[in-house]
Amino acid sequence: MFVRDFIEIPQPFEAVAPRLVCNAAWLNPFLHAALEEAVSTLGALSTDEPLTLRLAPLTVRCGRGPVRLRADTLVMPLRWETNLPAFLVPDVDGELEVAPLGVVRSQLALNANAGPSSPGQDDIARRVMETELRAFLRHLAAEFQPMS
Repeated sequence: MFVRDFIEIPQPFEAVAPRLVCNAAWLNPFLHAALEEAVSTLGALSTDEPLTLRLAPLTVRCGRGPVRLRADTLVMPLRWETNLPAFLVPDVDGELEVAPLGVVRSQLALNANAGPSSPGQDDIARRVMETELRAFLRHLAAEFQPMS
């Protein structure tokens, strides 16, 4: 399953790009928060007993591939995996992109692929993954908001 999402941030490319090429471990807290939101979505869609009662405490690990430039866009391959059952929240392979939007704004985009979901669960898996990506981008973008 493929999902893409993006968010604009009020910072120039030159302020955002250097922070993204750091070790991927700094992304773990953002992914953890995003996955908690995804599990909450999954729980809301579940007709069973509360889902959170059946899951171990969430852990997430993010890895990064070699950063490259595509035209004026910085592209960083990412992979994250959790301790959750893959049929509920699959591991994700993707690319985080940052591109300039004029001189004072940037766009963060995430293109992500996840493994197959359980039979008959495609709609639920898509909603969970969309929540996960949107939350990740929102948490990450908050790091780049100007101080007031």
